Amino acid sequence: AERLAAKGGGAPDLRDIVTALTKPLVARARSAEPGDRRAPRLLRQWVNAPLEVREAMRRRSFSNSSLRAWIESVKAASPGLSNAQAVWGFSFIVGALYSYEMMDNRYDDILDLGREHPDTIATYLINFAVAGMQGIDAPDLDSRP
Repeated sequence: AERLAAKGGGAPDLRDIVTALTKPLVARARSAEPGDRRAPRLLRQWVNAPLEVREAMRRRSFSNSSLRAWIESVKAASPGLSNAQAVWGFSFIVGALYSYEMMDNRYDDILDLGREHPDTIATYLINFAVAGMQGIDAPDLDSRP
């Protein structure tokens, strides 16, 4: 997110932001190398750890500045989004990235794995995520009681 913002030249493109978030993780999750595949799964395990463990780890080794940079990039690329829409949209994308289906290769037995290159999977997710972020920008959603 910081690199995209540092490029200058106006607001970043939403597709570039989603691609920067998505492609590296999909490549690792779908890698033939066991070590590469393990890293995203470890992050997912951290998310499922008990709250007190997550909070202690976050305070010691994780800063919200990275999360804020991603959200600010999304908002800059999609100025029509409210803060809530940008945060939830980002959350939905991250949820898809760390899903059981992606991390545990749930669909491998019904996919033609010879054709499902990580870049292809990443493109599917990027297209889905960008369309979702554009669709979340419904003007009446944030005005509900």
